[in-house]
Amino acid sequence: MTQTHREDDFEFAQEVRKTCHQLNNFLTVLRCQHDYMGVLPSEEIKAELASVLKDLDPLVEAAANQIRELSTKCNTLLEGTQKQ
Repeated sequence: MTQTHREDDFEFAQEVRKTCHQLNNFLTVLRCQHDYMGVLPSEEIKAELASVLKDLDPLVEAAANQIRELSTKCNTLLEGTQKQ
C-alpha cells in the first residue's frame, strides 16, 4: 500500500509540474501578444485584437480545463489525506 501511495504522490507531482509548465507557456503567449499589441499603431489595434482573441480562445479553454482537472485531483488527494 505504501508503494501505491508513493506512486500516486509521484504521479500527482508530475501532473502539477506538467500543468504549471503548460500554464507558464500560456502566460508567455499572453505576454508576447501584449508586447506585440503595444507596438501597433492605434488604428490597427482593433482589427488585430479580434484576430488575437480568436487565436487565444482555444488556449484559454485548455488552460481552464487544466486548472479544473488539477483542482479536482487536489481535492481528491486532500480528502484521501484527511481520511488516513
